[in-house]
Amino acid sequence: MLSLSECLMKIRETSTLEKVEKLVIQVEMEARTKESLKAIEKGDVLAIDDFKKENEQ
Repeated sequence: MLSLSECLMKIRETSTLEKVEKLVIQVEMEARTKESLKAIEKGDVLAIDDFKKENEQ
């Protein structure tokens, strides 16, 4: 069975690769949303100022 990267290398149509890229981004964003919602439910959140400080480092 081919790996994902091998399958992608065989795709010749740019439009097909663009669709695959959009789908991968969508799946990643959905996963992050689920993680964020779980963290919010647990109360595991940061104040916006703390979040900004962490991202600056």
